[in-house]
Order: sequence, then structure tokens, then C-alpha cells
Amino acid sequence: MRGVVLAAGFGQRLRPLTLETPEVRPELGGHPLIHYSLEALKQAGVSDIAIVAGYQANKLLGALERTHPEVQTIFNGDYDGGNALSVYTARSFVEDEPFIVCLGDHPISPEIVHSLMSSRNHSGYCILCIDIDARHPFQLNDATRVLVDDARYITSMGKQLKAWNAIDIRFFMMTPEVFPVLDRNVDTLILLGLTIWPSGDNPETHVWPVGFLDPTGSFAATYTRARLENLPRDVLDRGITSLASRDVRLFVVMVGTVSDQALATLIVLASMTNVLVLISVVYTRRLLMRT
Repeated sequence: MRGVVLAAGFGQRLRPLTLETPEVRPELGGHPLIHYSLEALKQAGVSDIAIVAGYQANKLLGALERTHPEVQTIFNGDYDGGNALSVYTARSFVEDEPFIVCLGDHPISPEIVHSLMSSRNHSGYCILCIDIDARHPFQLNDATRVLVDDARYITSMGKQLKAWNAIDIRFFMMTPEVFPVLDRNVDTLILLGLTIWPSGDNPETHVWPVGFLDPTGSFAATYTRARLENLPRDVLDRGITSLASRDVRLFVVMVGTVSDQALATLIVLASMTNVLVLISVVYTRRLLMRT
């Protein structure tokens, strides 16, 4: 089991303590905040741990080399992009196995880690640890509220929820399936940029409708491919869906950007993703009806 400790942010909630130091360096009980996360993971048997550093990283890494030399470090240069981007930078570290994610400025106990690890084989879903007893103002201020149903599935979450029965403690068991979701978010930003680029010079063209079709097709291509991967190999024609793979789409974006053809790139991407997804679904449906 591998663990990822997020420690790249500015630490806005701990200002002014974090004005000139990483968010995980302020001390609590004689130890920096990150000490408790690292020790909890180690005591629970998490063998491989990586820390994603960013803001004031040199001050953090120097201290960790002395106290936790066995821990790997990953640098997130875009540390103002939020925790999701920090998780994304750890993609090569976690490989294809479930992994634990915690925040370096949120002290946790080994018991919580043990409880989470005992749930690792119960489902293929990502797991979020919650606190069902939090009621005090200092626990609820700025906390993310969670509504959990009787089957222990999260139905909604957010800081402004009116109906809720727990709070998020920012401790997760994630699976590699989170990375395609993050890919789609990145792709959406890329396509938005391609849409805004030509719209300023061509206000009368159908840039925005085409731009809307692109993320729709991109999501459909990724989602359809993931669903069809579960079918038997003799049923699925993988060659069709691979033509709309993310690598191919990014190559088209690169060529269109270099050649200064943003609108043409949008049209190609919209046509490629939506048409090929439709073809793959229809083709697979016919094959399934024959079997």
C-alpha cells in the first residue's frame, strides 16, 4: 500500500504562521503537523510514502531529509492549482494500485489508517473518511459537509449543505480510476482555451457551439472507452475507440496549436470524438446482439 501526503499549498487557514514556511511546518505538541500524518501511515503499515511539496518546498524537504529520509518527494510547481493537481502529480508514484491520500496539515491517528486499510477490498470505489460526531463550531467552521445514506454511500457534499450528517476529514482511499477523471478536467480547460482563442477574432462564427461539442465528445470518448473495456475482447473492436483516445486528441491539439488553426482543431476534435463514439457504440451493440 502506498500513501501520498499533500503538502504543496499556501496554508491560507494558518496565516500568519505560514507566510514564510510551508503549511505543514507549524508545530503542534512539539512536532510539525506533517509528523503526525507520516507516523500514522508508517505505524499502520503503509510502506511507500511520497510527499507532494510546492510552496516553500526547500524548507520542507531539508527538514524531511533529516527526520524521514525514507520518504519520497514529488514537486508540484503549480501548487496554487489545488489538491487535485497535487494528486495528479503523484500518478507515476502510485502506479496501478489503490493508494491513500491525506493532507499534511491534518493530524490523523494510526487507528484511522488501519480502519481505512481494512476496507480496501470491500469495493472498487474511492473511500472518504468522515466524522459523524463533529458538532462543535471549531470543527464545523469551513468544513466540507457530507450527506451519507443508509448504505454508507455519499449522496452529496459541500460546505453549504443544509442537510448533512457528517463532515469530510480529508483522508481518502483512492483508486487509479481517479486519474481519467482528472484528465477530463484538464482536457476541458485545454478545449476552453482553444474556444476562447478564435472567438475573439471570429465573433460571427460558430466557435462556441463547436467548443461545446468538444468537451462533450471528449467526455463521451473516455467514458465509452472505460465502459467497453469491461466487455470480452472478442466482442469489442478496440481499434475504433483507440482512434479517439486521449493521446490522439492531444496530438491533434498540438498540431492545431502549432499551425495556428484553433477553430479547425475544434471542428476536427468534435467530429472525431462524437462520430467515433457513436460508431463504436453501434458496432458493439450489434456484436452483443449476435452473441
